[in-house]
Amino acid sequence: MRTFVAILTIVIGALMVCEAKSQHYIDRSGNYLTSVPNPYYAANGGMMRGATWAHIVEDGGREATAQETADWQAAQAAAAQAAANAQAAAEAQAALPQTFPTGIAVTNAAGHWVEFVPDGTNVVAQTLAIQVSHSPLTPDQREAMKAAAIADREAKKAAARFAKKRGNLQERIAALEALQGIE
Repeated sequence: MRTFVAILTIVIGALMVCEAKSQHYIDRSGNYLTSVPNPYYAANGGMMRGATWAHIVEDGGREATAQETADWQAAQAAAAQAAANAQAAAEAQAALPQTFPTGIAVTNAAGHWVEFVPDGTNVVAQTLAIQVSHSPLTPDQREAMKAAAIADREAKKAAARFAKKRGNLQERIAALEALQGIE
């Protein structure tokens, strides 16, 4: 009989602890509590360590209703969703290319900033990818880097035209590959 009473007491105690852990309360200020604050600041101005739900009720608090709990859970879910949306928006914004007054720049696989500028042929698909990752870049440095890249491309185009005029197929293929960046 004593064993049965001892086991029953342990089971009832465990159930009470589980129930107490799942209870939610509203403190005297109207704050929703999911656990007992430690330390707990009582209405009389005193601070209490190791407070229990009973202390909160004695201090003017009360157990939360089912509707208050549902509202609190919905607010928590909405806040979590808003935080997830904000994080997703921040990640999407970070993935967008950087826009500069002179064009659009992105990072390449090596982590360098590359700016896309038209090559002057008025063909939409013909753009130059110019590395502009020296930091900090002044507008003059940026223009010099662009001019150098455009001059290099013009030299490669001239070499391809010259190889075409000469009729040497291997030289022309090599020049076209160099023009396209396939070396």
